[in-house]
Parts: sequence; C-alpha cells; structure tokens
Amino acid sequence: MGFSIFPLFQCASLLAHTLRPHCHPQRRALFALTGAPGSFSATPSSTDALVAALAFDLETTGLCVRTCEIVQFAVVCTNSQQQPQPAFARLVLPERDVDPGAAAVHGHTRDSLLAAGAQPFPLVWAECEAWLSATFGPHRPLVWCAHNGQRFDAPILSRHLAETTPFLPSLLPPRGHLIDSLALARHALAARRGPGSHTLGRLYADATGERLAGAHDALADAAALGVVWRWLVEERGADHRVDEASTLSLFQQHLQLCVQAAAQPNLGACPPWGSPNRSAPPSTAVAALRRESNKLPATVASVKRSTSAANASATDVDRLTALPGVGSFTARRLRKKGITSEEDLLLKLKQVGGDPARLRGWLIKALPGAHPASLSKLVAHVEHRAVSEVEW
Repeated sequence: MGFSIFPLFQCASLLAHTLRPHCHPQRRALFALTGAPGSFSATPSSTDALVAALAFDLETTGLCVRTCEIVQFAVVCTNSQQQPQPAFARLVLPERDVDPGAAAVHGHTRDSLLAAGAQPFPLVWAECEAWLSATFGPHRPLVWCAHNGQRFDAPILSRHLAETTPFLPSLLPPRGHLIDSLALARHALAARRGPGSHTLGRLYADATGERLAGAHDALADAAALGVVWRWLVEERGADHRVDEASTLSLFQQHLQLCVQAAAQPNLGACPPWGSPNRSAPPSTAVAALRRESNKLPATVASVKRSTSAANASATDVDRLTALPGVGSFTARRLRKKGITSEEDLLLKLKQVGGDPARLRGWLIKALPGAHPASLSKLVAHVEHRAVSEVEW
C-alpha cells in the first residue's frame, strides 16, 4: 500500500530541536552510550511512550551496497522526554580498508578506527541490543527510520546482521518497523525538484533554519534525522491518517499507526518504505531482512534486481544517452574510456575523491571538444545521485 494524495495538514506547534556539539570524527574516541537504562518516559496521562521512534544512520567504507562495511553506527530516540535524548553510537572496525572517497567524506580510516578503539560489528550490535533492552524493555514497539534507508542503510545493516545473528527481533514485526524518511519527504514536498532537493542537510535547514553541523557523522545525522522526521509529520503532513483532534500528538499517532498498519493492512498508508506513487511498497530490503531472520539464503544483490533486469537488454550507449547532457556521440566516446553506465560515473567520482570539479576536469580531458554545458549537466546529475540517493 502506498501513500495516497491528500491535503497538507497545518500544525501550529513548533518542534524544539537541539543538537549537541560534535567534534571531528577523526579526533573522537569511541562514542559513549547516552541515556540511562530505563530512561524512556512519557507524560503519565498519555500512551505516547508505547512506541519508540529510533532515527539511525550508518557511515560506511564505500558506496557499494553489496560489499561496503559499516564504520560508524548511531541510533537516537527522538520521542523521549529524557534530555539529552537516549542515544547509542559506536565506531565499528571493518575488515577491509576504507575507500579514499568515503574517508574524505566522513573522516574515518581503518588506522584511525583502530586508534580510537573501534570494535567489530558483532560486538557493537550486541551492545546495541543490550542498550535497546535496558532503555525500552523487551516488548516496546520500535519504529526505525533512516534517510534513504530502503536503498542504502537497511540492505547494508541486514547483510551485517545476517552474519551476526540468526534472528532480528528488534528490527522486524511485531516489534520492529522500518520507515524511510526520504520517501516521506518526497511525498510531503512532491513539488520540489532538482539536485539535492530532499537531502538530509536540505531538509534539516528547512525544519530549523540552521545548517546541519557535523554532517556525515552518524550521531549528528541520526539526531538531525529525528528533527526532520518529526517536522515532516507534524509540520508538513507526511502522514495523512493522523487526526488533529486526537489527544495524542501527530507524531505519536504516526508511530502507532505505522505499528498497527503492519498487522492491519486496511489502515492505509504507512508501509515500511512508503512511496506516494505506488500501490505497493518496494519491499526488497524488508524481504531480505525476513529471509535472513528465517536463516534462508539472502542476497543483497536482490536490492537492485529490478533495475538490473530493466537494463539487461539495453546497450551501453542506450544507458548513457539516458543521462543528462549525453548524446549518442558522447556516449560512444565515454564507452571507449571504459564508462558504460551511470554506476561507472559514480565510481569515477569516488576515484577523484568525490570532487565534482575534478570529475568535470577528467571529462574535459577524456572528451576533447565536448560542449561545456553538457558536461556540467552530466556532472551535476552524477553529484546529485551520489549525494541524495546514496548518503554515506
């Protein structure tokens, strides 16, 4: 079930938001656990605390969903009355080196992670499960939210967990429920177009009027996501099912409806990865989680199965001419340089340190005589894909 078209709600209350200062990740030691056990609380006369809202974020060794490893993991409970909000954040020690492009973004290398005392993911997840149990108890429903989680965070996390534990009680129904804030943002701000229209940084600035400090630090991004998530629901009408006349806040209604929708599909839109333009949610990542929890063979390659199938019969030139600024002649020249797809251009961007100017310089040298405006369009498209659709 997908989001249907509905008018935006107007909400008078403003969301209070405060981010703690964040030091540069390379100079930070292993993160501390914040939020005392059992500290999740709610107004005594309400049922607000029946569902916990968990905004989470990953930093990884690279962009490839199939192979990259987690180097930092953070979770922030965004609907707790505890101040500071309960949070869990850890550095994670990968088995392989961090790609230079990724290190340039988040500041972590394998050497710096070793020096900071980072632990392998299985130990980090065991600590996270202990924190979840101590903070929320063993039965409280959990709604997890990641920005661009369907494409990036959930497949990567599920792959790591498949190698760590045979079951995932904290992530799957009936206790766990997954939401993608990027889908909510694209629905609530459907008229917005262009590169970077729905990035976490842009949405945070919309919600707060402030620049996101410490971007690409998992704890900072998770905290910012908590602010954005609430803003989308409370101020931008991202969930049409909430009732302004209810005694519960709009956000708490949203959380409880998300949990109920898993058991009662007729309740309407709040699929794990809600999309306003589809009658059914794209459930590849959730299906992967369920397969892994049942100990069935899982393949993260299924995340891109539909895209691969759609492109299987297309020629390299056809794929390239679908990109902005690329005609058939330019496509053939790119193919001679080993560029046959958008993925190759994303890889090239990573190889030049994630710098669009350097990618443009490479294209100018590789394609002498190409129109500068066309190359600028192509570079802007690649930068947009790298930033807004796959967020480190």
